[in-house]
Amino acid sequence: MQNLRAVLDDAVRNGVVPSASLALRVGGVEVFHHTTGMARLDPPRPALDDQPYDLASVTKVLAGTAVVASLVEEGALALDTPVAEHLGPVDPRVTVLHLLQHSSGLAAWNRFYEQTGGASFGTALARQRVFEQVLASPVEVEPGTRHTYSDIGFLWLLILAERVGGEPFAQLFHDRVTVPSRVADLRWSWPLAAATEWPCPYRQVGVEGIVHDLNCASLGGVSTHAGLFGTARAVAQLGEAFMRAAAGDPAFSGLPGRTLARLWSLEG
Repeated sequence: MQNLRAVLDDAVRNGVVPSASLALRVGGVEVFHHTTGMARLDPPRPALDDQPYDLASVTKVLAGTAVVASLVEEGALALDTPVAEHLGPVDPRVTVLHLLQHSSGLAAWNRFYEQTGGASFGTALARQRVFEQVLASPVEVEPGTRHTYSDIGFLWLLILAERVGGEPFAQLFHDRVTVPSRVADLRWSWPLAAATEWPCPYRQVGVEGIVHDLNCASLGGVSTHAGLFGTARAVAQLGEAFMRAAAGDPAFSGLPGRTLARLWSLEG
């Protein structure tokens, strides 16, 4: 374990990263935790022992996939459901599984945040305009024939989850993931989070405690593809909870264990 500590300290010392935090758990017990470095370089702010970070695309696994899996587990969706059944006039070939596996044929990314028509980020009007552009995104190749890591695909899942689940995504995540996993220290904004950009050229503010991803920011900071903040300990705890749920541990029966296990076993 001392080697791990040295690797993290060296990464900070050599300028690879401003700070680093690592937590390891085995059998429900934390066996290693270390945080080192600076949460902000200028003006300097040392990283906390339990330093929160913008988790960026780890949100896709911890929140986006988990919430959609819970909807599948309860029968509100199926992995082979054509998403057009809920999203309207989109390509009828695309299924829930295509979106989860990044094989929908959608492009990787687009600057949807530039298409709010002047509406302030996070407002209902901005969300409406962004969602219109998201759903207008073309499927470029036959679904299931190519893998492209796609934020757009997970934005489709955001709209799908809110329509099928009947609640804002933050509430779905709270009810379906954080409560049954009993994991704290996962939030959609966090003033003490490590700075990610200083300043953001587009927003003309320092990005510290608010989401770095601009498409997520345009939606108010909550999405299936980005937006979650958390500590290394919280990420490790939730990952372990998912694994135990998938293994049938009754202590985590509120999580979509059967669906997660099925997703992990699928090829493609």
